[in-house]
Amino acid sequence: MAEKAKEIRQTYTNLKAVGILKEQDLKVETKKFDDGEEYHTLRGSIIVSVNGSEHECNVFMNDKFSTFDDSGKHKENHLYKNTRTLMDTPKGATPTVELKLKAERFSDWVGKDNKLHSRDNISVSEAKIVADDTEHMFEGKIEGVVYLIRPEIVKEEETGRLIVTFIGVGYGQKALPHTLYVGAEDADYFKDEYEIGSCCTLDIEIASKEYGTTTTQTTGWGRKANVNKGFTRVEWTVIGGDPAYNEEQVNKKGEPLFISQADIKSLMEARNIMLEQIEKEGYKGGNKGEPKQGLKAMNKPDVDLADVECPF
Repeated sequence: MAEKAKEIRQTYTNLKAVGILKEQDLKVETKKFDDGEEYHTLRGSIIVSVNGSEHECNVFMNDKFSTFDDSGKHKENHLYKNTRTLMDTPKGATPTVELKLKAERFSDWVGKDNKLHSRDNISVSEAKIVADDTEHMFEGKIEGVVYLIRPEIVKEEETGRLIVTFIGVGYGQKALPHTLYVGAEDADYFKDEYEIGSCCTLDIEIASKEYGTTTTQTTGWGRKANVNKGFTRVEWTVIGGDPAYNEEQVNKKGEPLFISQADIKSLMEARNIMLEQIEKEGYKGGNKGEPKQGLKAMNKPDVDLADVECPF
């Protein structure tokens, strides 16, 4: 009899964003449980602008659960109602929304350029419309294992920042290789507090960063236009964190909090095999997971992990 594969617990992300709803592409489908009772599924995507940075978030939510309450009725999803109101937003309206989000899947695809692309697939747990003067923000907590720490190098010089590959465990025991940045002022503390293989929870801020030079046109006549020759990238920046777990700590379910290097290595090996298959299949046109055209540059991968030797 084949040995049963080891169960590796799913890590969590708990993100919150407040911004302007720029676009919604949502629809409701009516379905039935096995007992014949109807329920509704809200699905699609929204684009939210937070301090000028646009983020695409997926929505998939049922208004009822398959489980039952004490009265024998299907339990209601109390997060559904508020999120459903986004679908009724009038065309052209840009309300301010507050989102509870999670990142427990990755989207991987081959683009028209015949190159492999990957990005975090951020999904909505709950959404609601709030006052327009609510302060914009995009922050949260993310749990995982420190896989790689390297200095950021620009034009052959170290910037002082660190680039950290932080591996979470997503739905279906899939490796989630997040790219995080640590500011120069926090770099030494981070290296003292965490090492390769540390399993921990980090606090992050998600924001758009602009890089490159802005030049001023000096020929011709009239007012001269500023031309930005750089690029824009969404970065997940570490702003804090909790102490690394030890091997004795457990969560409320009694599951060990600590995830070993061997477990992460096995998940990354499985991911690499999956990516090789996606590359082999090539561009399919309208690939699932590919972001909208205007968002592609903001999900640019920072490091190709297929070319990085496993540090474990």
